[in-house]
Amino acid sequence: MKRPIQTNSIISKYVIVAIKIIFDSLAYYCAVFIAIATYNSDIIGLSQSVWDNNALFIVFGQIVFLSVVWNCGSYRDFFDYARLSEMTRVLKASFQTLVLIVVLIFLFNLIVPRLLIVFFAISIIILPPLSRLFLCSLLKRYFSYPPKRKALVYGVGEIGVSFVKTFRQSDTTVDVVGYIDDDPELVKTVLNPFPILGTLDDLDRLVVQFSIERVIVAVRHLSRRKMESLKIRAKQLKVNLSYVPRLEFLVQSPVKMRDFAGITLEPGVWHRNTPFYNSIKRFLDIIISTVVLVLFMPFFVIFLLLVKFETPGPAIFKHKRSGINGKHFNIYKLRTMYIDTDRYAHCPNSSDDVRITKVGKWLRKLSIDEIPQFYNVLKGNMSVVGPRPEMPFIVDEYNDIEKQRLSVKPGITGLWQISPTRNSEISHNLEYDFYYIENRSVTLDIVIIFMTIFWVFRGHTH
Repeated sequence: MKRPIQTNSIISKYVIVAIKIIFDSLAYYCAVFIAIATYNSDIIGLSQSVWDNNALFIVFGQIVFLSVVWNCGSYRDFFDYARLSEMTRVLKASFQTLVLIVVLIFLFNLIVPRLLIVFFAISIIILPPLSRLFLCSLLKRYFSYPPKRKALVYGVGEIGVSFVKTFRQSDTTVDVVGYIDDDPELVKTVLNPFPILGTLDDLDRLVVQFSIERVIVAVRHLSRRKMESLKIRAKQLKVNLSYVPRLEFLVQSPVKMRDFAGITLEPGVWHRNTPFYNSIKRFLDIIISTVVLVLFMPFFVIFLLLVKFETPGPAIFKHKRSGINGKHFNIYKLRTMYIDTDRYAHCPNSSDDVRITKVGKWLRKLSIDEIPQFYNVLKGNMSVVGPRPEMPFIVDEYNDIEKQRLSVKPGITGLWQISPTRNSEISHNLEYDFYYIENRSVTLDIVIIFMTIFWVFRGHTH
C-alpha cells in the first residue's frame, strides 16, 4: 500500500490548492450543464443556444465562483473540523456566487430563461459541497490531508485519560506524542500507547525533541499562577496552548473552540445570537419539521403499530430533558428498548445491546425513532440542529463552563450526532456543542442537516 503524500512542503500545498480549484471548476460546469439539461430535453439544441449567447458570461461565472470560494477561505489548510469547515465555506461561497450571478444577469439583461436560473441555483448549491466532500476523502487517503500536528497532553488525571480515550476514537489531525505531569508518582508509570515523558519542567526539551506544536492542558484544577506561567513558556517556545473544556479557572474567561472534534479550547469570545439568524433558524425549523411530519405520517403509524405489537408497553417514549436556559420539557421518541429498561441507564453503544428490541434495532439504525421529536421542534422546545437535550440530573452537575451548553435550544441533530463518538454519553462530548455554539450559522446548520441525511441513508451508527 502506498504511503500518503505528506503536505508539509510548500509545493504539495500548492498542489492541493490546484486540485481543489479543478474540482470546484468541474462542480461549477456540472451545475451549468445539469441546469441546461434539466430545463429542456433537447440538450444539444438548447445547450448550443445557451453557449452561443452566454459563453463569456458562463466562463466569467466560473471566475466569480472561484474568487468567492477563495475569499471565503476555502483554499487554505484546515486543521479544525477540516471536512466540515471546507463544506461550510464552499456552501457559503455557492450562495454568494448565486446572488452575484443573478444580479449580473438582471443588470446586463442577459437572455437566460428564469427557470434555467432556478435549476442552476439548485445545482450550484448541491454540487460544490458534494464535490468538496468527495475531494476531502481523496486528499485524506492520498495526501494525508489535513496534516498531523504533534501534541503533548498536560495531565494524567481523569480528564487527561478521558481525553485520550476520546482522541483514540476520533479520526483527528492531532498526533499525541505523550503525557507530561507534575505528579512524580505518575511520571514513573507508563500508559500504553502514550507514555508519560516527564514533568512541566521538561517542556522545553520535549518541544525540541518531538517537534511539538501544541500543548493540551487536561487538568481540572490549575492555579492561575501556574496557568500564566504556562502561557508565557508556550509563547516563548512558539507552541499553541489549548484546553480541554472542563477547567474551573476559565469561569471568568469565555472560550472559543479551535481544534478537531471539539477537544481543545483557546481564549476567545462566545458567538452571540442575532435576530436575523434566530428568525431564519426558526423559519427553517417550522418548514422542515412540518414537511417531515407530513411525509412520514403514514410510515410513522406503521412503525408505531410494530413497536406496540412486538413488546408490551407504550409505543412512545417520553422523558424529561433540559432545554434552553435549563428549562425542562418532555422529549418524545419511538420506544426502541424493552419497557423494564432503566430510564436513566447509559445509552446503548451497539445494536447488539440486549435492551434493544428487534424493531428497535432498525428504528435506531435509520434514526426513525427520532421522528416524534419534530413535534418538539414545532412547539419550540427544540431546534432541528443544536446540542442534544440532556437529562436534568446531569445538568445539575454542570460547572459554569458546561452550562454554556444551555445557551441555545437543543436539537435533533448536531455535530455530535455525525461524529465518530456519537454512541458515547452526551455529557462526555460537550466539546462538540461548544464548537457549534461558537460557530453556528445558517450555513453550518444546512451542512449538518445534509451530513445527517447522508449518514442516515448509509445506515451508519458510528
